Amino acid sequence: MRRQIRPIIPTLIVAALIGLYTLATAQQLTNTLTLLFVAILISLFEETFFRGMLFQASQSTLGVGRAAVFTSILFSLTHLINLGHQTLSLTLLQLGFTFVLGLLLCLITAQTTSLLWPLLIHTVNDFFSMMEPPINLPGITTTSFQIIEIAVIILLILPILRQNHQWLS
Repeated sequence: MRRQIRPIIPTLIVAALIGLYTLATAQQLTNTLTLLFVAILISLFEETFFRGMLFQASQSTLGVGRAAVFTSILFSLTHLINLGHQTLSLTLLQLGFTFVLGLLLCLITAQTTSLLWPLLIHTVNDFFSMMEPPINLPGITTTSFQIIEIAVIILLILPILRQNHQWLS
């Protein structure tokens, strides 16, 4: 069990820091708790469907790597719905982000054989994304922050792939 958890510790630390920052900077507790509840519900549905059902079913025929890519593409494409309220460029960035996030969550699911950690990470991410005002760092735009998030997620994927390189074949 400890060997399975070790590669995802950096991901859990990043998720915890984001969650703690979000809670510490929250303006109104009632709104914050409502957003947390919504984030939990969304994450519960998406993780149960994409990682719990679709990924689990497809990895027996496709293998872990291909199943992770397949379900991550589908997970990402569901976010096209956001074109109704945001720009094309922001939606394309979101598709990239949700694709790499989906890959990370699939690999964690395969590594730990549990939805607990993907559910927690997904909830923290959704909670952070819904908070108002969003993160406000000097000189960092939404676009550049999203690109940084994508890079961080790719870096978090690497230790999991290093330990399970057979998933790439």
